[in-house]
Amino acid sequence: STSQTNRVETISSQAFIIAEALRKAGIPCRVLSFCSMTGYTIVRTFDKNRDIFEYVANGCNRDGLAIRATRKLMSTEQAEHKMLIVLSDVKPNDVIRIPVYEGAERVPYDKKAGLYDTAYEVRRARSDGISVICIFTGDDEDLKSAKTVYGSDFVRIRSFSTLADTVGKLIKTQIKNL
Repeated sequence: STSQTNRVETISSQAFIIAEALRKAGIPCRVLSFCSMTGYTIVRTFDKNRDIFEYVANGCNRDGLAIRATRKLMSTEQAEHKMLIVLSDVKPNDVIRIPVYEGAERVPYDKKAGLYDTAYEVRRARSDGISVICIFTGDDEDLKSAKTVYGSDFVRIRSFSTLADTVGKLIKTQIKNL
């Protein structure tokens, strides 16, 4: 989302390091970004790792819809083990209002509705056999939100300069647990 604008260079550099390390280790990896603009969630796939440097932060962030789209993309992959690593401040927010349930009045996609929608999509991905982990970049007051959405499957980073190291340790732990 636009909240990441001042971190674009660091995020893209660290994502490139992670993707290249995975490629060199022979682990298939796909890097995606998303944003929501004027009622649409746009998911971008970076086909080559060097394309990651074209990452742009803008728009809103409808996290649940992005995770749902990513889950669908991942369902076509034939890999035995699948992992989705989400970089997030766990503040889903979109200008488009959503119904909380079929036929309900539409509510803003923020706070409770956005968190519950995202948590629901994380559970659906996990039920499909996808390991979902969050690299949490939020503030202290958002720790409860991270726990609501990801349970204990998140790590917090306070500095983007440690992103690659943190993700490397996280992936190593996940591989050991397979």
